[in-house]
Amino acid sequence: LAGKWLVSLNRIPEAKEMAEKILPVFSNRSDVWKLWAKINMLLSKENSNYLIASLDASINGLIHYDEDIKNNIDVDDLVQNNNYDDNIDCKLNFVLPILSTLFSHGNEEIYTLFLKRLKEIPVNSWYQVLPQIIARMNSEDQLLREVVEELIVTISDSIPHSIFYSLLVPLSSNNTGR
Repeated sequence: LAGKWLVSLNRIPEAKEMAEKILPVFSNRSDVWKLWAKINMLLSKENSNYLIASLDASINGLIHYDEDIKNNIDVDDLVQNNNYDDNIDCKLNFVLPILSTLFSHGNEEIYTLFLKRLKEIPVNSWYQVLPQIIARMNSEDQLLREVVEELIVTISDSIPHSIFYSLLVPLSSNNTGR
């Protein structure tokens, strides 16, 4: 709570110091990883080296998210308001920063970390963003295309119908670039 407060006051170095102290104690809590990801993302504006820590934190948060929801741990305002129907939408708080880092700031180090951790991430985390993922198959960045391909294969191993459905739009388009 104090870390969120410090971030809201834009006291990022102090928030980082506090989060570093609580992270080892609460490393299985997605809300702590969410805060750590946000702190590192804010720090990455000054130093891009923090992007790796932010990506890793978002992945850790996503990994622990479902368990926190099962245990009624307040990871999002929706849980606090007893609105458990939208839990998948709350996952976007982790998924979107991951995709943003991959798509906008990707480099070999970021791609390597993501691929190394991909199998740990619950596959259902990607369902809502499949069209955005598939759209990146046309990226000019060869490494990003390989990452996207691996992500699509991973998803299709568990939920092949979701991939098929998401591919219907680009396959039925008259756009030859798709």
